[in-house]
Amino acid sequence: MRFPYLSQTAAWPLVVILLASLTPHCAAATQDTGVLEIDLVFPRNETYAPTDHLPIVFAFRNASLARYLDFRKIYFGLTGPSSPESKFRYAISFHSIDLNAANWTAHPSTYHAYTYLSNFTAPGNFTLGWHFSWGHCHLPNFTSAYVPEMSASADLGIRIEHGGRPATDLVAATANTTTCLRNGGFAVNVTRTMSVPEWIQGFTWKNGDTCGVVDPEEKVVAEPCAARIDEVAAASMAAARECHMANATDACSAGSVVGGPLGMGAVVAGWWCIAAVLGAAGFLLA
Repeated sequence: MRFPYLSQTAAWPLVVILLASLTPHCAAATQDTGVLEIDLVFPRNETYAPTDHLPIVFAFRNASLARYLDFRKIYFGLTGPSSPESKFRYAISFHSIDLNAANWTAHPSTYHAYTYLSNFTAPGNFTLGWHFSWGHCHLPNFTSAYVPEMSASADLGIRIEHGGRPATDLVAATANTTTCLRNGGFAVNVTRTMSVPEWIQGFTWKNGDTCGVVDPEEKVVAEPCAARIDEVAAASMAAARECHMANATDACSAGSVVGGPLGMGAVVAGWWCIAAVLGAAGFLLA
């Protein structure tokens, strides 16, 4: 279809205007500056029904910015009632989620880092504490091999009790903004990027040739209650757990591993932008 009084010569300026108006929205799928937020999405400070596997889920929002910061692992510890045969009143276990293989650019909007902990079948009170750190680059430039780090820590209480909320319904749990952990999020503002000298790459900086500049004195307010887990993400995590438990690595889809990436919505949105621009251009020039 074409407009009866619109020649191709006259249509091209409209195409250019259309491209200019949509390009910022398409480019927003991946970005080089802005606020990166890390939130504990699940569990929350609630009472859950006994379960064989309790999901631990962190959301990296504006995740494409994380490729410019040197994240390694999320460390967390769990304190809870000990087994009946133990001589200790409480049991302490330590765990981690590996971020070294995280594909931040494939999941630029939201990346879910997650794992599952077992043995929550008996009632009791538990405390989950976590800690993570990240490297960022020097200002005004690298003058030594030292890479400054920032870190964040928090904790929350969980109760396991018969009649509690199902721990498997991640969609419903994260849709409830009244139970979110308001101090469970941390945000950093990446103001710009700079090149990392080759003599530091792979030595004290292990995250490519570009790093993000972060002012350690700047306080950015996080909004952890805005983080969500949708049905697609929840299903992907459940499938990854089943795959991991069965050790059926050949049958697992790419990225479907415990601690693996989610958040494909932004990737779809990026392709939608491109399709919209090309489709509109074709409509005008047809």
